[in-house]
Amino acid sequence: MVPSQRDVHHSPVYPQPPFLSKKSPKASQDLHFVSDPCTLAVSGIVMGMTSTDIIKHLSGQEAYQCGDAATDRMARLAGHLLDQQSYYPLHPPHEDVGMDISRALQHCQLPVIPDVLFLPSELRPFSKVVNQTICINPGHITKGEVGGTFAKLQIPAGPLNSLHTLIGVQILRI
Repeated sequence: MVPSQRDVHHSPVYPQPPFLSKKSPKASQDLHFVSDPCTLAVSGIVMGMTSTDIIKHLSGQEAYQCGDAATDRMARLAGHLLDQQSYYPLHPPHEDVGMDISRALQHCQLPVIPDVLFLPSELRPFSKVVNQTICINPGHITKGEVGGTFAKLQIPAGPLNSLHTLIGVQILRI
């Protein structure tokens, strides 16, 4: 579980520590509480994630002009995180983000380039391969009082070479 700044019961400052668990030891084996942002390895696949809407924040601040209409805006926005090796490559931060700058310098850097990068946003859901990283905006599970979207990953068993060509991603509506 990744915390969010919109959680009423958790610290609204980015980066956020993981939730504290008072569950039984067995439940803790099946459920993991991580910080926001975080990088973790699951069966040899490196995954990065943040619950902060950096894609929307970058979208409002990016100045880009190109005569080529085929440029993929969402892939370009996700690419900023990979190019700058940061979960939040925007300074100063968006007005919705309570940023602890001293902690951000330590906790918001990408320690490695992930195989899969989860970037939930209010913008349209997507799955794009950017520099051999699968960048996914699964959307939000709810939108107001109606169902939203989520991402389903299909990871085949076997060797983990060229993951971006092997992992299947579906964005599904509730």
